[in-house]
Amino acid sequence: MPSTAKGRNELGKFRNKHSSFKTKVRRLIPCGPSDDVFDMFAGDGEMFRRCWRTAGRGVTCDLEDSCVNLAAQERPTWTVLKVNVERALRAALWKDRAFSIIDIDCYGSPWRFLANLFIYRRPLTDPCWLVLTDNYMSNRNLSHEDLTLCFRKPGSVDQYLRDVDKLLEKLVVPQGWRHDRKLYRDDRCVQHLVKLTRAPADTRG
Repeated sequence: MPSTAKGRNELGKFRNKHSSFKTKVRRLIPCGPSDDVFDMFAGDGEMFRRCWRTAGRGVTCDLEDSCVNLAAQERPTWTVLKVNVERALRAALWKDRAFSIIDIDCYGSPWRFLANLFIYRRPLTDPCWLVLTDNYMSNRNLSHEDLTLCFRKPGSVDQYLRDVDKLLEKLVVPQGWRHDRKLYRDDRCVQHLVKLTRAPADTRG
């Protein structure tokens, strides 16, 4: 059955087969009124309704009018923009905002979005949680953005995960963070849950 853009088929049902598993992973993160969530892609708002509704504030983006309009209606305390999120990150939008949770749930690889996020030093909360949907690992595709981040088609899952940790170290350690990454898999759904904590001053890059 053909699907419309952004997650619904012609009967209006979500095409995301793994939303229940994604919800379980996200609910491992404590989220409440003091949290500021960067939900990078608004989409149909399913993860917001299931996981981030309790946050006091947040930011989300999309390029689809229907998704932006729905997010603005459902998230009155959030910043909702129709914008290309990569361009927004490179332009230093929200550079000084102290996010406590960052959810990168795109249809492809999360790594270029993560790299653009850490172009600038950010005053994130301590701890700050990252949840990353990794379709690159599940599909084993090699795309241009992954080549630019020095990934190669993995010979093994272990090698790929070592490369992921090297990338995290490259991005967050110079900004004074330590990272603890946990991997969650359910069939072809791959989620990384990363806890960032401030490193002691004498160990910062």
